[in-house]
Amino acid sequence: MKNNKSFFKFATICMIATFAFNFVSCKKGVDATFDKDFANINFVVSKTNQAGSFTTSGSNITTGISQMASDKGFNINDIKSVKIKTCTLTIADTTTPIAGRVTFSIMDSISAQLSSTGLSTITIAKNASSLTGTALTMNLNSLDVTPYIKANTFSFNVIGHSNAPIPHDVPMIADVTFEITASIIK
Repeated sequence: MKNNKSFFKFATICMIATFAFNFVSCKKGVDATFDKDFANINFVVSKTNQAGSFTTSGSNITTGISQMASDKGFNINDIKSVKIKTCTLTIADTTTPIAGRVTFSIMDSISAQLSSTGLSTITIAKNASSLTGTALTMNLNSLDVTPYIKANTFSFNVIGHSNAPIPHDVPMIADVTFEITASIIK
């Protein structure tokens, strides 16, 4: 009888251990995709006296990715990739009279760039073929920008070339959406 109780205890312990091992080892990472928007990035294209190249000073942006990761149930080290999903630029020129307002037609080319401490500057988007109006949806470069979004801050700036002098400082706004793919333990 004593042997039966010992065997029963041993069998029960083995079943519990097997269940616990399988429960712990069956947790798998599931890829999930999230968008992180950075809206209303304000910057200025400075007045020039002649046509030519221009560069804006970078707008420093705090990523807030650690908080987003915590809110979504993952760690920033679980991020597999980050791509730019959209990048739009808007000229917010309020010069009066209206006829004095700048549009994208004054520009031959325009590109958006990211940089961060310890990382090189990369071009994330370029202008569409024709530059007109005051709103521009950029053509995206297929780059993985994971290190930039994982950084505490990054800098967004614009470079370009004008086909005429820029008559006054031109305020602009960028809206950028990042698509983040992370592995979440389920």
